[in-house]
Parts: sequence; C-alpha cells; structure tokens
Amino acid sequence: MAEWYQPALTDDTFGPFAGQLVEAARTHSNEHPVRLLVTVAALADEMLYSIFEAQSADTVSQVCRRAGWPADRITAVRARADFAERHARLQPGC
Repeated sequence: MAEWYQPALTDDTFGPFAGQLVEAARTHSNEHPVRLLVTVAALADEMLYSIFEAQSADTVSQVCRRAGWPADRITAVRARADFAERHARLQPGC
C-alpha cells in the first residue's frame, strides 16, 4: 500500500492523481508485473492510499515515481475486497 500526505487534496485533484497512477502502472507492467487495484482519498485526513498487486515494494515505488508522485510510505498489506457481491446487491430487484 502506498500512502501520500496531500494537504491540498480536493475532489478536483484526486481524479488526475489517480489517472496518473493508473497510466504509470499500465506502462510499468511491461517491465515488471504490477497492478493498481484501488486508490482511496481520505479528504478530511489529507491522505491518499493506493493498493497495488506487485512482487516488491521497489516495483510499487518505481510506479509511483513514474507517475510523478513518489510515495511518502509503502507498506506490505493483505487485502480482500468483494466488490462483485456489493454490486449485485445494488442492482434493482436484488
């Protein structure tokens, strides 16, 4: 998980930030397998978090730097998200 402290974080700056990370991960994956799973903005805390699937913290660090956003901290984490189940519950008639 990569973390950034961003005191000027707004809804308007979050979109471009996330887009730059997506593009950097996409182009970097040609060199080393890496996938950006999710980016979350905690606006009240002025924090951004991104969860990556990668073989090493160094790979994640390279992706963040390539995006122009060197991470303040990178931590190995385990995560599980069940978006498919939530999506099904939100469908009409479910």
